[in-house]
Amino acid sequence: MKRRLPFAAGLLLAAATAAAMAQTLEEALTARRAGDIERARVALAALAGQGNRDAQFRLGELYETDYKRPELAANWYARAGEAGQLQALNNLGALAYEGRGMPADRGRAFALYRRAAEGGLPAAQYNVALML
Repeated sequence: MKRRLPFAAGLLLAAATAAAMAQTLEEALTARRAGDIERARVALAALAGQGNRDAQFRLGELYETDYKRPELAANWYARAGEAGQLQALNNLGALAYEGRGMPADRGRAFALYRRAAEGGLPAAQYNVALML
């Protein structure tokens, strides 16, 4: 019985942490939609630093579209993509294709699009088809 208690406590802590991260991610996205970009950035950066791939992706989006800093967006898209966030791979492919925030590299763009396409992302499948 003693061995199950720490395991159960660990599961509860993990579930509570995941719920808190989801709530904080939703709060960050709500702040962004409301135009409170700095509040959204701070919340997303905290989650992204903890390895939350969706927060990393959303932080990349924020840097790309709201701050007009594609080089910072590329960094966060790359981190999220390495963690399996397919939209981040697609967006990073677009930056590579267009040469925004990095030198233009169509070969890298194709490889990124293909990884996201193989994961089932329709937008990436379309981008791969355009490049064939």
